Amino acid sequence: MLTGASVGLKDKCNSTLAQGQSIDNLIQKQLANDGNEPLTLLCGDKSDQVNEVLSYRGPLDLRGAERNPYNAYLALFGLPTLTPTEKTLMRARRKSVNDVVRSEMQSLLARKDLSKTDRTRLDLHFTSIRELELGISCTVGPSVAEAARIEAGASGIGDDTQIEAVMKLHMDVIVMAIVCGARRAATLQIGSGPDGTRYTIDGVLQPGFHSISHRDTSPDPVLMHSKIDRKLLSLFKYLLDQLKMHTTAQGTTLLDEGVAVYVNDLATGGHSYDNVPYLLVGSAGGFLKTGLYVDAGDVPNNVFTTNNKILNTIGAAVGCKNAAGNPLDDFGDPTLEKGMIDAIVSAG
Repeated sequence: MLTGASVGLKDKCNSTLAQGQSIDNLIQKQLANDGNEPLTLLCGDKSDQVNEVLSYRGPLDLRGAERNPYNAYLALFGLPTLTPTEKTLMRARRKSVNDVVRSEMQSLLARKDLSKTDRTRLDLHFTSIRELELGISCTVGPSVAEAARIEAGASGIGDDTQIEAVMKLHMDVIVMAIVCGARRAATLQIGSGPDGTRYTIDGVLQPGFHSISHRDTSPDPVLMHSKIDRKLLSLFKYLLDQLKMHTTAQGTTLLDEGVAVYVNDLATGGHSYDNVPYLLVGSAGGFLKTGLYVDAGDVPNNVFTTNNKILNTIGAAVGCKNAAGNPLDDFGDPTLEKGMIDAIVSAG
């Protein structure tokens, strides 16, 4: 779904791998170029068949996904070489210094006898302190309470009745990583191949999602499937709301500056890549048109290659380039037609 590449090792279902890198990998490499890999997460139980499927370093090089949001949090912010006591002391010491300075700056800015020039200079200094504060918090973790919250919630990763709470924790970690600049790209896979997750619908714990998707359960698996889709979309909205809470120095939201994508790997229910629905939210700084439904019919795709133009569009929107230094237009299998989904690219 994220490679637009042909499939290798096609001898049996469980050994198929993509023949190219995924778009999150390219975004992380080109935009950050810091040696870090994109944040790769998975929510739900793993199975004995197909598990991670989204993120590729390159041909046949599938990246493992972290199932525990607390482990992901520690890898990003936890300073694993320090003891828990040392981490707590460092957070408290650094936070107290910044709080004192920030309080004094706020008092200065409140004075009525300041000139416009003085106020501008103080505001600039205050902004620098805020950036330093954010940098420190991203180094040692947003807060002791936040770490404790994620650690406690992550204990429910094997409990289907807690799947929604765990999914939100994964999304919280994604937002922290993006806000802090620790990562430029992230993926969250919901469920493994034969997804046995049991969702709670209308107060009732339902059968495994895989059985519902194949209409093997009753009563009315179509209705149950629809309600599960709506539940997952409401959780995607949770991610969007969290991204929207953070503003940039220019006054735009983090959601406005990037693009969040919701997609599935089974199209409209069949095991194919035809008619795959993509939901893109955020304009990537104005590159993408928003508020549109676009039927991108006849975009080249088949059972082994898919959706390269939408992946080009996403990559170009956030700043990725092709080998010639122009906006990305050649991602995925080299035999596919180059280009983007022009209908969602802003003319400006």
